[in-house]
Amino acid sequence: MSPSAKDLLIKVLEACAATGQEPLYPAQHCTATGMDRTTLDGALDQLRMSGLVRLTEWVQGKGQGYAVTPEGLQVLQNPGLLNRPPKPPAPSDRKPGVAPSAWERGEAVRDVLMNPVRPIVTRALIAANVLVFVVGLAIALHGGFAEVYFSGGRAGAADTSEVEQINKLQKLRNVHLNSGAISWESAFVAHQWWRLITYGFVHGGAFHILLNMLALLALGPTMETMWGHVRFLYLYLVACLTGGCAVLLDPHISLVMGASGAICGLLASVGAWLLLNRRHFPADLTRRWLNQVVLNVVLVAVISTLPSVSWQGHLGGFVGGALLSWPLNAQRFGAGREKLLGWIGLLVVPLASVAFVLYVNHPRAQVEQFRVRLAPRIIELGQALIDVDSAFTAEMKEHDKDRIHPGDDKRQHVEQEAAKVRGEIRDLVLQIRATEPYRDAEFATEVDNICAYFQLWTDMLQLMESALNAKAGIPLPWAEIRQKRQAMRDLQSKLKNGRVITLRPIDSH
Repeated sequence: MSPSAKDLLIKVLEACAATGQEPLYPAQHCTATGMDRTTLDGALDQLRMSGLVRLTEWVQGKGQGYAVTPEGLQVLQNPGLLNRPPKPPAPSDRKPGVAPSAWERGEAVRDVLMNPVRPIVTRALIAANVLVFVVGLAIALHGGFAEVYFSGGRAGAADTSEVEQINKLQKLRNVHLNSGAISWESAFVAHQWWRLITYGFVHGGAFHILLNMLALLALGPTMETMWGHVRFLYLYLVACLTGGCAVLLDPHISLVMGASGAICGLLASVGAWLLLNRRHFPADLTRRWLNQVVLNVVLVAVISTLPSVSWQGHLGGFVGGALLSWPLNAQRFGAGREKLLGWIGLLVVPLASVAFVLYVNHPRAQVEQFRVRLAPRIIELGQALIDVDSAFTAEMKEHDKDRIHPGDDKRQHVEQEAAKVRGEIRDLVLQIRATEPYRDAEFATEVDNICAYFQLWTDMLQLMESALNAKAGIPLPWAEIRQKRQAMRDLQSKLKNGRVITLRPIDSH
């Protein structure tokens, strides 16, 4: 240490000691002595890092105060001690579980910003996003649609036919979907809930990933210092999840991808961190930081209005990051009950987000799952029933209704088909009933009509079997069969404009 630098530190240390019980306030000291503020702040920072002065509570109108420590008093008595390396801070004698004092908490908060960490999680997240993009680009190069992939589907060769462009866009969609992008159907029909995280690592073009990674590079290191490595990663992933949940509130979305929801969560967390810890910093400093946050929020809001930009994902990530900040802050700087509540909050935010989107989408999800899993089987069985009915009618027309030949091969075939289909109806109705109850009353009525329709078929199949096995001279149940057919036609008219299926009409015989 040069003599001039040492003299400056001793001079500032003496000024701190000369105030007695009152802290030294830099603004007042510079006004009184004419010392340059930048020089004074640099000396105070160096003394603080050496453990010779400590910060006191910030005071309105005076600013941040500084007080000399016992080690600082020793240096004043023996200036040669100033050349010793700084002592590590002594462990706190506060009992575990006891809340820190306002000064201790302020020291912990300020120490975070004064000791930045290596942004290893930020770098890892950027690397993961770039890796997913590069793998997709390699697939696009191999498939001959790299230009479309690189531009996010917004460009194509001028001489490319419309059919070829559509084909390339479909390939692009498949790459994005296979990479982890999310759609409403992939979550609620295919139950691929892992996409609530993976969609944040998929990007729709070079400009998309460049913009998001620059934002992550700008916010990430600061946030990683504020929260620590693990908390920062948790914040990023939860903001990504809440952004995905917000997107799924719109059942008409096509395909959503990008890290912007998670980045909006980081932006919200910066503002929340400053508000939660504002009393430990000068008001003008906090105000400047918050103004920058507000400016960026306005910028993101403007971007969210652009076409092909998911404002729902931005808003969901922002809200998730803001909500998670309090439990993160309590878990890091709190103690006792506050720390416990922080742990609980860290679990509640993501779980409540998923539970809310499940609850809101449950009625529509039931309809779509029914459409995908059961509707094809219903239509297939309905066709089989029409075929059995046609075969039965043809068989009856070939014979005198009072003289059915028991050994007729066609009659036996119809009878076997009717018994087989009746068993399939029973199994299908059990599957349909297993999906109840339904929150959508209109859809519940439609399902009841479908089950009633198949129950009428069961009754009619039994009448068919009875007719096929009737002995000579016994009247056949034609009246009952006509009655069942009419009842089925009535139900078909109700199901004509159904949300799930439209059944083929029954021929009049």
